[in-house]
Formats: sequence, structure tokens, C-alpha cells
Amino acid sequence: MSISNVIGLTNGLFSLHNYGLAVADGGFGPFLTRLPDVGDYSSSVGFLTYTNRVDYLSDKVNDLSTLMTAGRLSDQNKQVLMDAYNYFAKAHGAETGERVLLQLMSALPEFHTSNTGEHDLVKFFSLSSSVELE
Repeated sequence: MSISNVIGLTNGLFSLHNYGLAVADGGFGPFLTRLPDVGDYSSSVGFLTYTNRVDYLSDKVNDLSTLMTAGRLSDQNKQVLMDAYNYFAKAHGAETGERVLLQLMSALPEFHTSNTGEHDLVKFFSLSSSVELE
């Protein structure tokens, strides 16, 4: 997969969260004559919805981790997601916080892979440097 494909996929997923299934802002779907406001799904073919029945943000992130990454989300990334949600929800409202949470979930390495990542960079680089190249 080339870098332009990765960028296109990321733009498409972000657009899906912002505008629904429409070509708006690099999204997937039919062509639109005008760019709708973020969160306006009236001109899209469809849109994503997610309703959870949890009271705490950590439970919501754990639930999304199970749904979107099969539970592979690291504790570090869970904390980043919670911090981002809290910031955007406080600054722009809960709906924006939810949208940013889903966008960040779809940008994480755990979403795009089927195994857990290595987060110990010191260990990673020490193992990498011990491999001899011929």
C-alpha cells in the first residue's frame, strides 16, 4: 500500500465520521455539489452511528477498543483517546468529542493491524541493532 493510498484511506475514514457516506473532503460515496457542515448527514447516502450504555469514558473507550480493534488497544493509546475526548468535549461539545474519538480510533495502528504493537522503543531498537545485515 502506497503512502497516497494510506492518506486516501485516512481522509476517507475521517470524512465518513464528519459527513457520512459522501465524497465530501475525500470521502467514499457519491459526489456532492456542496460541502455540508461537519456533522450534517442529510446529503449523505448513510452514516455511522454508535450508542453505548456506559456511564464512564474509560468504559466507552474499552467498548470501542473491543469493537474496532478486537481489544488490542494499548493503555497508552486509551489514555490519549480519553484526553482528546475530554479536551474536545469541553471546548466544542460532546458531539465533537465523540466524533474526534472515533476519528482517532480509526487512525490508530491497532485499528489497521491484526496483532498488538510493540510500544517499548528502547527494546525495539536494541533488538533491531543486534540483527546483522549481509
